[in-house]
Amino acid sequence: MDRSELERTTLQEALERYQEKEAQALKSKVSLNARIKIWLKHPLTFSARTILGKFDNGQHPP
Repeated sequence: MDRSELERTTLQEALERYQEKEAQALKSKVSLNARIKIWLKHPLTFSARTILGKFDNGQHPP
């Protein structure tokens, strides 16, 4: 993933990608999937601003 794609990725997209590709191979996938499901209900997961974009170069979110 290049930098520009990371800047456009929402937390929702990152969590869903992690859940599909990485979490399924873990022993704790049931509890991890439950935690991801809870995170996906949070309004911040739909924000177009990414965690990377917010905190890059020492900037803080408003």
